[in-house]
Amino acid sequence: GDVECLPFAESSFSAVVCLGVVTYLRSVERALSELARVLEPKGTLILSVVNKAHLMHFLDLPEFVKLRLRKALGVSVPGARPTVRSYSVSEIMKSLRRHGFTVEDYAAVPLGLATFSGRAIPPVRLNARIAGLVARTRGIPLIGSLGGMCMFRARNGPGWGTECA
Repeated sequence: GDVECLPFAESSFSAVVCLGVVTYLRSVERALSELARVLEPKGTLILSVVNKAHLMHFLDLPEFVKLRLRKALGVSVPGARPTVRSYSVSEIMKSLRRHGFTVEDYAAVPLGLATFSGRAIPPVRLNARIAGLVARTRGIPLIGSLGGMCMFRARNGPGWGTECA
C-alpha cells in the first residue's frame, strides 16, 4: 500500500514497523501522519532512515563531491537509482514529535560497505569486520552516531494523525 495513505481505520495497530521506506519518499511528514493515524494511542512505531551523518558519506570523498555537485547543479543521471534521502537524528526526532510521537530509543547502526569513488573497498569480509568495530562504538558520543542507518522506537500519542484524502 501507499504509506502516505494507508487503507486502514484509525487506531488499527498496536505496533507498526517501517524499515527502509521513508528514505524513498519526497517527504517524511505525510508518512508519519498516516503512521500516527493507524497506530492506537501509546502504540509503538519502529522506523529506520538512512543516516545523514554516516561516516562513509564523508570518507568516500570523490563520490561525496560528485553527489554534491550534481545536487547543486540540479543534474539528474538517466537510469540512476531512485533518490535516497538521508536524515539527521535531530530532523527525524523533530518530525516524530510534530506528529505526536515520543522517541523512546534510537541508535545509529552499521550499514553498507566502505567505498571509494563508488566502489567497495576493502574486500567484503574486511568491510564486515569494520562494521562490527563501528557497532561497538554506539555508546561513544559522536563516533557512535556515524552508523549508516538510524533506527527509532517511538510511542504514539493520543488522537494524532488525520484521515488522508
